[in-house]
Amino acid sequence: MANIQHKEIPEAQLHEPKGASTSTAGQVLTSTGGASGWADPVDQVASMTVERLLDASSTASTQLPSGLDSPLQIEFGVAQSNAYVSLSAGGALTINTAGLYRLKVNAEIGRTGGSGTSHIFLRVLVGGTQAGRSIAYLLSNADDNKSFTDEAWLNLPAGVVITYEIMRDSAGHDSGGLYAASATTLAWNDAPTAALRVERFV
Repeated sequence: MANIQHKEIPEAQLHEPKGASTSTAGQVLTSTGGASGWADPVDQVASMTVERLLDASSTASTQLPSGLDSPLQIEFGVAQSNAYVSLSAGGALTINTAGLYRLKVNAEIGRTGGSGTSHIFLRVLVGGTQAGRSIAYLLSNADDNKSFTDEAWLNLPAGVVITYEIMRDSAGHDSGGLYAASATTLAWNDAPTAALRVERFV
C-alpha cells in the first residue's frame, strides 16, 4: 500500500479530533498551549472585570476662569498615584502603564449673578492636543446649573498626559464656571465641582 500524507486524505476518510467521541453536546475544542481537549465555551465578555484605579473629586467650592477666552485647567482634588496612572493636584492625569482605560469625568457648570448669556466651553487635551469635540453650554439665568458627564474607553501609551479645560467664550458674558453643591438638610453626599474616575479591564 502506498504511503499518503495526512493532508492528502480525502475528506470522507478524515477522523474526528481525539476525544470527540467522549465530548458532550455544546463543548468546543480548546488548546492549553501544549495539548488540546474538549471544554465548555468561555464567554470572554462575561469573564471580564473592571478594576477601579483612581476615584478623585475636587474639594473647591468653585473653579472659575479668570476672564473671557482664558481657559482654566480643571482640578480633581489631591494628588494621587499608582502603577497605572498618576493625578497631579492641578488635574493632570499621566498614564504610567500603557493600556486600555476607561475615563469618566463629571463637572457641575453654573454661575451666580451676571446678566445676559454666558457661553461656557469644555474640552479634553491628550498630550497637549484637543481630542474630540468641544462641549458648549449657554447659561442665561443668574443661578443656572448644568451637569456634564462623559466616559470613554481609550488605548493610551505610557507617558501621555490628559487634562480637561473650561473656558468662557467672548461671545457671551464674563461669568460662569464650576460650582459645588451640598444638600442643606439631609445627609447626602456633596456634588463636587469636578470628579474623575479611571478604570481598566482585568
